[in-house]
Amino acid sequence: QANSAVDALAAMKPANPEQLANALLAQARIALAQHDNEAGCAAANQALELRPLDDPKSGWRHAEAQAVHAECLAARREFMLARSELQAALASLQRARGTHHWMTQSVLQMLQSLPKA
Repeated sequence: QANSAVDALAAMKPANPEQLANALLAQARIALAQHDNEAGCAAANQALELRPLDDPKSGWRHAEAQAVHAECLAARREFMLARSELQAALASLQRARGTHHWMTQSVLQMLQSLPKA
């Protein structure tokens, strides 16, 4: 269903980049959960490109895409890059959503679970 949603949203004229990014993030999460790193990383990269940096005080959408992209990097065992992405996402989410928000906590847990290498 996520693949169909991505196809349908990409075909819409004019395209809605926010909705397409949402569908791509769902597609990436599903692919990564199924250990299809290639498809997951491709979708995560596309979503990240569609979500430019937000307002630093209130933006969180770019941080959400960064977190999924970091999951992709971790699946590729690129832990230093994943850590950097997660730290940036965490800082944005803490400012925009607060330290106790579920998104912030999720990114913090991902960051803490990365190997220290």
